[in-house]
Amino acid sequence: MHTVHVAGPVFRSGDFAASAELGRLYDHLESTAKHADVRVQLPIYDKQLDDLPTYEFARAIWKRIREADSLLALIDAPGGNPGSNLSVAGEAHWAAEAGKRVAIVALEPDRVPRLMRALSNFEVYPAKGVDFVAVFRDLRG
Repeated sequence: MHTVHVAGPVFRSGDFAASAELGRLYDHLESTAKHADVRVQLPIYDKQLDDLPTYEFARAIWKRIREADSLLALIDAPGGNPGSNLSVAGEAHWAAEAGKRVAIVALEPDRVPRLMRALSNFEVYPAKGVDFVAVFRDLRG
């Protein structure tokens, strides 16, 4: 089964005010992925991962990206912060460098940084009204 690594804000179930909308988005991604015969690796809080020293943490994320077939990057997703976007950009870069297809979903596609637009094997989709079935189909190739 095709595996999509999702780069976006980390969902923390205990922070309901900040996470409610993000939780709904991730639930929607999971249900849509099932219909598209795709498995998604969502950025859900994992204490063991979060407690790793910086370089081990980065290696663990890099391993997940390498083992996935493609990457879905969520820019300006609900529950995120400016640091989330920086991490998402880094993960998208790693995926592109590894030859993975990358889909970038952004609230304002025109604001996607030019360096991200220069990545190979990627498409940008506007978040408003995005059809994730089509995104997953594009990621499968």
